[in-house]
Amino acid sequence: MKRVRFAVEVAEACADAIGAERVAIRLSPGTDIWDVVENDVPELYSALFAQLERLGLAYVHTLATHGDQLFDQLRHAWSGTFIVNPSPGVAGDQADRAAGEHWLGRGADLVAFGRAYLANPDLVERFRLGAPVRHAQPDTYYGGGDAGYIDYLGHRHVNHYD
Repeated sequence: MKRVRFAVEVAEACADAIGAERVAIRLSPGTDIWDVVENDVPELYSALFAQLERLGLAYVHTLATHGDQLFDQLRHAWSGTFIVNPSPGVAGDQADRAAGEHWLGRGADLVAFGRAYLANPDLVERFRLGAPVRHAQPDTYYGGGDAGYIDYLGHRHVNHYD
């Protein structure tokens, strides 16, 4: 598979240049972004993980666009640090604490909450308190203005958001 070869060759080149312990890879198994359709997700990513495993990279970071069965298969194939972003999809809603707990329970080492942190710099505190979580506002991403960046109010002011 040429897609596997390309990814592995890039990871190898980076590892050779700076050391494998300083190289990681982010993958989104089965994501249909930009009209890409992967019909061979289990086979493709199993082959990729088998090749990456031998490199000793710092970690693999995946978007949870796949189900439990594929995650279990990939987790078994990867002995190193495994990070999962539990977001339900590239354009979908952001993940919540329950989604993070689910992936940790299945064997993820770490959980990444990208969009949720953009909207909630105090996300850990909100999770700890069971406070409502503000939803990210994609229309403010990279907008160059204050909205979504410095106009943030903490969890004590959640009613001002939604």
